[in-house]
Amino acid sequence: MAPCPAGEILYCGNAYPSISAFALVVLRSRNSERIACDGWREVRHNGIKMEVLRKECLRMMLENGEL
Repeated sequence: MAPCPAGEILYCGNAYPSISAFALVVLRSRNSERIACDGWREVRHNGIKMEVLRKECLRMMLENGEL
């Protein structure tokens, strides 16, 4: 399988262009009526919501003068 372009999420052989697109597919596997979601609030990495990790990354980048 070819590598996934930067920013895409590869899951079960499918590439998703955003974290919300990925989260919606997973959520719909449990509830087919689900219309939308905020992937940053739904997806966790090692038990930590991606929303929290994104804020921490932004804080560190600001502290280091990278933004």
